[in-house]
Parts: sequence; C-alpha cells; structure tokens
Amino acid sequence: MSEPLFDSAAFYIVNENDLTGEGARGPYSMVEAELILKEEEKIITRQQLAAMRASTPVTAKQKKPAGQAKMQREIRSWGIILFLLGVVSVFANGFANAGWGILLIGVSLASFYFREAPMFVIYGVTISFAAISNFLSGTGGWSAFAFVQVFFAFQTFRQYVQFRAADMADEALPAQSRAGRFFPWAGFGFGVISLAGFVGIIVSAILLALMPENETLSAVVSFSESLIVDMAILGFALGLASLLSRFQHKVFAIIGLGAGLFVLLCEIALSFLA
Repeated sequence: MSEPLFDSAAFYIVNENDLTGEGARGPYSMVEAELILKEEEKIITRQQLAAMRASTPVTAKQKKPAGQAKMQREIRSWGIILFLLGVVSVFANGFANAGWGILLIGVSLASFYFREAPMFVIYGVTISFAAISNFLSGTGGWSAFAFVQVFFAFQTFRQYVQFRAADMADEALPAQSRAGRFFPWAGFGFGVISLAGFVGIIVSAILLALMPENETLSAVVSFSESLIVDMAILGFALGLASLLSRFQHKVFAIIGLGAGLFVLLCEIALSFLA
C-alpha cells in the first residue's frame, strides 16, 4: 500500500519563545492543534520542527554534566599513570617476567576507549590483587606498600559509586554503553580462557617435573602462567563490573567472574605451597 500524500498528523505546538523545539508537543492534525493551542504558543509543521532542532546550538543542558567531565578526566589520568607503570615494569623485569606490566598496559589502553564508570572497578580489582600479591610476598617493604595499594583500591571503588550516576545521566540504559556491550562477553572470555590455561599450566608443570631440567621451557611456562593470571584478573574484574553496573548477559558475567576468581584463589594457594 502506498503512503498517503498528506499526513494529517504533521503539526506541532511550541512556545513562541522556543527556538530549539525541545518543548514541542505533537504530532497533531491541524484541527486538533488549533483546539488545544494556548496563548503564546504557535503551530509549526514537522519540517519546521526538524529545521529548528537541526540548527540548535549546543547549550549548557546539552553539554556533558560536570560529574561526567570529571570522571573522564580521572579515567584519562589513570590511563596515563598505568601505561607508564606498565612500561617501567616491562623494562625493569624483562619480557620473561612482563605479565604484570602487560596487564597494566592493557588496562591503560582500555581507559582511552571505555571512558565510563565501570573502568574504576577494573582499576580497583587490579590494584587489590597487586596488594594481595605484595602482602603475600613476605618482603617487609612490599608488604607495607600493600596497605597503600589497599587504600587506592578503596578510593577507586568509591569513585565508581560516585561516577556511576554520571554514566546513567549520559546513557539511557547501561546495556547501551560501550562497556555494557563488551564487558560481560569479555569477562566470560577471559575467565574461561584463564581456567583452561590454568589446567594446561598444571599439566605442563607435571611434565616438566618428569623431564630433564630445561630453562627455556621453564621460562615459557612461567611467562604463560603470568598471562593466565592476567586473564583471570580481567575475567573477575570485568564480570564484577558488569554485575555492579547491572549490564545484560549476567550469566556470562557470573561465569567469567567465577572462573577468574577460582584461578586467582588457586594461584594464591599455590604461592603458599611454593
């Protein structure tokens, strides 16, 4: 069926002082519009309304809320700091022990794409695991520094709570954001891969114990283990961020969180046995 040549419900009512069309009411037929028209109001066509909205300058209302602007500055700062720390870590520890540096660099790069409140959960989980690792190291200086890291982790979770409202003001639904589309699936992927990789590392360690000593293979397994821990941290962090932000695909977020947490707990338990 062809469309009608004339749309009777193609008229809108706006205040005479409304230059943006934000307060437009309609659509109405011309008869309906004339019946409900009030003083200081006028009737415009759909084409006129579209032209008004297209030519509207950016107003204070359309600008990003102050809270969101502050949040994005904080995320940018975290991204720069973590990138520098990651690069220093890679060069200081060498590529064979670069797992932690690679994680920091990866999280820092994500900061420039996912400029949303859930990133603070990623920061908090990453710093928390660093604090746990330093505390379990048994070294006096690093154990003391772990308390500083706990403080920063607590602050990042506070920032998440603070800035989540800014995200909600900018996004109609959390699942429509970049993080909402990506985090649950990424958490699932990282978590499941880390779990499978952890099983592979256990098998590899058993085989190495039965073989003649080989430093190259031992270094490869050690490096692979550090990457698996990185993926476990990301699986747990992304899953937790998805659940706290009430993103869709909660089942996948839970699986990623659970798998990542299991691998991390196993790593902590093995550190006591080592």
